[in-house]
Amino acid sequence: MSSSAADTTPSSRLILDQPRPAVGHRVEAVDPNGRRCTVEHCPRERAVQLCHVLPRSTHETLLSSLEWFWRMRHRSLNLDTRYNIFPLGASLHFLHDHHRWALLPPDEIVNQYAATLRRGRVAVREDFPAIGNDIYTYRFLPLHSDMKTFGVTQQTQHPPTADSFASFVYPFDGLILRSHIHPKFAIVELGRKMARLGPEVWVPLVTQWPILDT
Repeated sequence: MSSSAADTTPSSRLILDQPRPAVGHRVEAVDPNGRRCTVEHCPRERAVQLCHVLPRSTHETLLSSLEWFWRMRHRSLNLDTRYNIFPLGASLHFLHDHHRWALLPPDEIVNQYAATLRRGRVAVREDFPAIGNDIYTYRFLPLHSDMKTFGVTQQTQHPPTADSFASFVYPFDGLILRSHIHPKFAIVELGRKMARLGPEVWVPLVTQWPILDT
C-alpha cells in the first residue's frame, strides 16, 4: 500500500459496504490515543473497532445538505474520512450505534456554530465557521436510561497494573475524552440522536448540560 493511500481522505461519496483497509491507517495517523479505545483507553487487542460518528448509512439528502452548508462540492463528502472515525471497544461501539450515548464537543466550539444561526435557528451557508482539524476534548453524553445500569472503566497506564484503572458512572461527569474527530461530525450526529428523544430524557439532559439548548 502506498503512503498516499493512507494519508489521503477519499474525495467522493461511499460506494462500498465496508471501509477499505487504508481507513485504519489514516485514523491511526491522527488519533491521539494510539488507536486505543477513545473512551476506555484499552488496547486494540481488547476488541477495539473503528466507529463512524456519522454513520455510513446516512441518507443522501442529509449528506447533500451538509455538503452545501460546509461549502463542499456535491457528492464530495466521504464518511470514511479519518475525522469521522474513532476507535472504540466493541460494547461501546454497539451502544454508540444504538443511540445510547454521544460525543459532546467543547462549549466554545458549539457556541461558534450556534452564533452563526439566524432568527428561527436557521443556518446560513456563508456564515458557517471554518474550524480546522485538531485534537479536541469531548464529554461522554449518556442518552438513555440503560446507561445508568453500568459503569465505564478507563485504563490510565500502558501496560496496566492493578491500580491503572479509573471508574465512572452515570452521568459520567468526569469522563473526558481526547479525539481527532472533527466537531462538525459530532454535532450533526448528536443532533440526530437527540431528535429521537422524548421530553422525559431531553429535559434532564438540558438541565445537566445547558449547552444542549444553545
